[in-house]
Amino acid sequence: MGKNKKNYISIITIAFGFLFGLMLFPSNIKSLIIIITGIFVLVNFFQNKNTFDKKYFLSNSYYFIILLITFLYTKDLNTASLKVQTMISLVAFPLIFSLFNKNDKQVLIEYKFNYLWIYIIGVVLYNTIPFLWFYSIIPNYSFLGMSYHLKNFIMNNIGKYGIHPIYMSMHCCLAVLFSLKLFLSLKKKYVKILLLFLNLILFFFILIYARKGPIIAFLITLVTFFYVEKRKYLKYNLLIVFGLIVLLSLIPTTRNRFLELAKVEKMTVDDSSSSNIRYTIYKNSIILVKEAPFLGYGIGDYQQELNKLYKKNAPILLDNAYNSHNQYLGFLLIGGIILLVTFLFYFCEKFVIAFQTNNTLLILVLVFYGIAMLFENILERENGVIFFAFFINFFSLKNSQE
Repeated sequence: MGKNKKNYISIITIAFGFLFGLMLFPSNIKSLIIIITGIFVLVNFFQNKNTFDKKYFLSNSYYFIILLITFLYTKDLNTASLKVQTMISLVAFPLIFSLFNKNDKQVLIEYKFNYLWIYIIGVVLYNTIPFLWFYSIIPNYSFLGMSYHLKNFIMNNIGKYGIHPIYMSMHCCLAVLFSLKLFLSLKKKYVKILLLFLNLILFFFILIYARKGPIIAFLITLVTFFYVEKRKYLKYNLLIVFGLIVLLSLIPTTRNRFLELAKVEKMTVDDSSSSNIRYTIYKNSIILVKEAPFLGYGIGDYQQELNKLYKKNAPILLDNAYNSHNQYLGFLLIGGIILLVTFLFYFCEKFVIAFQTNNTLLILVLVFYGIAMLFENILERENGVIFFAFFINFFSLKNSQE
């Protein structure tokens, strides 16, 4: 390995550390970090005369190519362009990872536990700093009051650092799940204690956000982790999951959120719980899907069609122009059955290979996001699609090596 090659791969490993720490950067800087990383990878590619991995690129981006085809029958090209810009990570990260050779991939794999630390600490800092900051400058709020209002502060009062609570909840859940794998690799007792302390902080914020979708995804993924990693002790580990469910049921904020599910009905002006909103959204989305089941409405037009139906059936939803709040329904609306089946084939193929290679981290990411997409259009929001695309491609490095 030549000196220049060593230098470039060293820079790339540092750049990937920034990618895992993207939580700590405002939205405009996130894109810049990805672009700069891509430039370093491209220079490394030409410097070492690597071969572009066409098979990897196509196998990880073909569903996005199908999505681009919907441009052919979409009318609102401006909206379509903005949507594609938001979702560009789905093709950008496969492109970046297609430029690595086997040695480069192996170097990155060796740093994976360091990167997990960066992500976990980044998520902890992102939550604790705003919490402590607002708690210190707003004298009228008690600790519990601050806990209640935090989700509004991080969404509306921190500028380009702002993030919707449901995506912050997802990051907290993923950080805890990654911690489980990281914990098994640790030898030093004090480091394990530190990691447990960080997880207590993360779990505290999961309870504050009290988002049903991420919590359901977290619990199911937790069971999956115990099955994959600790199958011998599965029945004992399931008691841990049961204990978490009991804890969630005892805390008023989470208990009330889940009790909404027992009385889901069509939303009215007087009753607009999150569950009723989703029920009404799903009902209208399914009506649209039935009208264009095979090709959908195109990446630029499907939201307009949904808004037209809201105006007719649920005018109160027009104020926020809600999307389908289910990524699978979203794909049906964008590109019909063709796009959805293409994406599911990609997703299932990743899942099967991850199990065959015992790639626990990739399994965790796939299970968590696969369930979370039942409740949110993750791939149509920056804070969802960037991390989805990055994590799946990074943790697939093990598969490509084997």
